Amino acid sequence: MHIFSREKNRVLRGLAGRRSTYIGLLVAGGLVAALGAEAAVLTYNADTYINVTSPSARLTIKSGSLADSIQAATSSINVVLSSSTTGSFTITSPLALTITTSSPLAATNSTTTGETVSSSCNSSNVLTVTISQTNVSSTYTLSPGSIPCAAATLTSGSASVLVAGGSNSGGGGGGGGGGGGSGLPAPTVATTTTATATTTITTTVVQPSVTDLQAQLNSLLATLQTLMAQAKQKGIAMPASGSQANVSSGKFAKDLRVGSKGNDVKNLQLFLIAQNAGPIAQKLAKNGATTYFGNLTKSALAEYQKSKGITPASGYFGSKTRAQVNAQ
Repeated sequence: MHIFSREKNRVLRGLAGRRSTYIGLLVAGGLVAALGAEAAVLTYNADTYINVTSPSARLTIKSGSLADSIQAATSSINVVLSSSTTGSFTITSPLALTITTSSPLAATNSTTTGETVSSSCNSSNVLTVTISQTNVSSTYTLSPGSIPCAAATLTSGSASVLVAGGSNSGGGGGGGGGGGGSGLPAPTVATTTTATATTTITTTVVQPSVTDLQAQLNSLLATLQTLMAQAKQKGIAMPASGSQANVSSGKFAKDLRVGSKGNDVKNLQLFLIAQNAGPIAQKLAKNGATTYFGNLTKSALAEYQKSKGITPASGYFGSKTRAQVNAQ
């Protein structure tokens, strides 16, 4: 008998998604949009990796980081922070970073925009940059350069550009003609012309145990059956039993009576709740499916047998009733 299997599969997938941390980045024409955010502030509970391809580097958003939103392209990422973020954003890079912002930017706290930017290089030449925002809102574009992190200092190129980890000039002067005073290139985000770029996010996923999933599934199925019974009682149209999803992929193969225990009893109870043959089935729905065949299950089964013309309608699950149920 197929009782609610599609519903079970859908609920299991939903449960796994709820218990895991998923942040997807989709890239089209060099632009990436953050998915899966259910609140204004993104909270990273585990290290999250972003691979940029020009130049090739893996950036790591550190666990505990907060941001209003994240966008990524083939050669940079954009981070939006504001006074509502109420925290800091920390990222590591194997290469020096050019940091460009939408508002004046300084290496120490600014009374104008309320931002603080700090950086450090460790002995393995890995750069760590931490940004916090206590006033208004700013977008920070972080663009890896072509050399490893070589210094812990922040070099200010202009009011809105910093270089973290040492000189980040990526090559000679072809780019802009005039200027050249600071020796800083234009942010690489301006040159993201790859049509089919791909950015990969790797996240740490904590899988729930089978026992946890089964417990939550049982609770949700009981709630579902209660709602179905209430809906039918109020005259709300319900799907025909032939189109209902099954909770079991097998058929009943043995007789059941008062005192029986096990999954067959539970599946029978779920079946009776779904059939909703009358007020006793509705009472069973409120009680929920268990693994014990008691007097309430017996009465609900007798109610079902009567509705199908099975005699005697005694509440005993024998060959006649089993054939009827397995045929549905």
